[in-house]
Amino acid sequence: LVISAELARTGKAPFGVRAGAEGKIMFEMGDDKIAVLPRAGYNGGPTGGIGFEYQSFIVDYANVSLPLGLSHRVSLGYAIGGKPASRDDD
Repeated sequence: LVISAELARTGKAPFGVRAGAEGKIMFEMGDDKIAVLPRAGYNGGPTGGIGFEYQSFIVDYANVSLPLGLSHRVSLGYAIGGKPASRDDD
């Protein structure tokens, strides 16, 4: 479990709190492992997401509350030359 928090200020706006947490759940499929990374946070509103890592492939999804509504963010990645950084302690 990773937990982080910070105070941030943009320009002359008042300080704001940003905080988040990420867990890691490992599943085994034969000789392979899949990491599931649930995430939750606060950045002026609730945020959440989930990540999946299989071999060198990474898929991340995030849902962020913005002033104009919800924003959905998806990223795809590939770890060249090894496994993703979050799997270094396997």
